[in-house]
Amino acid sequence: MKVAIIGFGDRGMCYAHYFRDCGAELVAICDIRDTQLKNAGDAFNLSADQLFNNEEDFWSKGKLADLLVISTLDQLHHRHVMKAIELGYDILLEKPIASTIEQCRDIEKAAKEHGTKIYLCYVLRYTPFFMKLKEVIDSGAIGRVASINLTEGVGFWHQSHSYVRGNWRNSDETSPMIIAKCSHDMDILYWLMDKEPVAVSSMGNLMFFNEENAPEGAAKHCCDCKYFDTCPYCNYRFYSQCPTWLLKMGLCEWNEDPAYIKEVLKDKSNPFSRCVFYCDNNVVDHQVTNIEFEGGATAHLTMTAFAKVESRIIRVHGTLGEVYGILAENKLYLGKCGEDGTIEIPTEEIEGGHGGGDVMMIRNIVEAYADNRVIDKNGIEGAMCSHYMGFAAEESRLKGGEKVSLK
Repeated sequence: MKVAIIGFGDRGMCYAHYFRDCGAELVAICDIRDTQLKNAGDAFNLSADQLFNNEEDFWSKGKLADLLVISTLDQLHHRHVMKAIELGYDILLEKPIASTIEQCRDIEKAAKEHGTKIYLCYVLRYTPFFMKLKEVIDSGAIGRVASINLTEGVGFWHQSHSYVRGNWRNSDETSPMIIAKCSHDMDILYWLMDKEPVAVSSMGNLMFFNEENAPEGAAKHCCDCKYFDTCPYCNYRFYSQCPTWLLKMGLCEWNEDPAYIKEVLKDKSNPFSRCVFYCDNNVVDHQVTNIEFEGGATAHLTMTAFAKVESRIIRVHGTLGEVYGILAENKLYLGKCGEDGTIEIPTEEIEGGHGGGDVMMIRNIVEAYADNRVIDKNGIEGAMCSHYMGFAAEESRLKGGEKVSLK
């Protein structure tokens, strides 16, 4: 199986390693950042003619692989997917499908007309945790599902990196938070419920990461700030411990030396040098969404920046009991109505990002191509529903929580 990648940031780099580890051949990488291309060439032993620093040159070579991974910025997805369809690629598309629902529909229509296989990177479906949860629900152990509560703790450091200082900070340039971050969660709710959504309502706002909450006398760049040693959002505090989160942005050389990282963050042209209270961000830092499904079942999603660690916590209530757990713990607990105690259900331990979902998804794709087998777990048709839910949630939020019908 041959694979090409356009967009070699965090996700593109992650998938490249997993494809290689699963036996696929990486044949081309396109990224506008020369530092990322150098990293790619060194890591995967690629020659200069396999590395492209502009998309025009890349597309001009025609179809180079069986599958193209599109992991560029949200606002570029529509253009890149449409060109990939034209060239005859199968596509592994990082979520979301696109930045607007109209573009999503456009992509779905083009894929159907050309018979293109598009798979969304809904890696949570592939985690042992959520696969086991789905198995418990489908077994009837808790009866008919009445409600699901899911909380995504984005993590204070992840929020500041991606949604305050980083690429997804401003919905005028990219997607709203409920799409950029939570389409994973919308998809899981839809997948577990296994029913069509009929209505959505949502509320949320940007409460904290703005100028009015800056500490007295705070500087606009961390390197100048008197709170440098005490602020939990100090850039050096995080990037000195986790330098790859900064290096994968392609804004500096690949060097994990804390002294080098500190110098990089003194460069005030670097967007990651900024104080979190003095950025051009407008996406929410907390949001709640309610979803009604056919048959009367409901789901609730809480997205919050204000979590010490990145985590997902879920509780599913059924007519005969409940099942709940924390993804990071990789365990579920089953409690049946009328019975004493709960049953602990351990799930398979798999290393890798998103609770093992990243590597499991890539492994499934490689094996499916080897066996000439159809992949139906994360196709674009099912993925569209999570986007309808997400864009409806943003519409509701902007209307002060007004109920939005999906019928």
